[in-house]
Amino acid sequence: DAIVEQVLPDVLHKTLGLRLKAEIEELAHDAVDADITFLVAPGHVEAAETLFSEISSLPFVVTADPALAPGQIHMSLDRIEREIDLSAVLTPLRDSLSALDTLNEETLAHG
Repeated sequence: DAIVEQVLPDVLHKTLGLRLKAEIEELAHDAVDADITFLVAPGHVEAAETLFSEISSLPFVVTADPALAPGQIHMSLDRIEREIDLSAVLTPLRDSLSALDTLNEETLAHG
């Protein structure tokens, strides 16, 4: 369980930049000159600003939204909105790996 808790969030967050870049490019494709607005969980604004500046040269604004949990990002440009929720991806993966771990433990215990 400890490995699952450490590895999965790290893998998901490392792939976040690629996913965000794809979403930003899609949003910007049809947009007129406007800033991209990102809403992130409180305490994640600085990290988000760093990440977004590394993946796009478009102007953006990052704001903390207390309604968001870590791993959730809301993006908007003009009237187009997108949501990325890493926790929605992490939970089923964590559950599947936990079930596999339980099966392996039972198999080892009972031969």
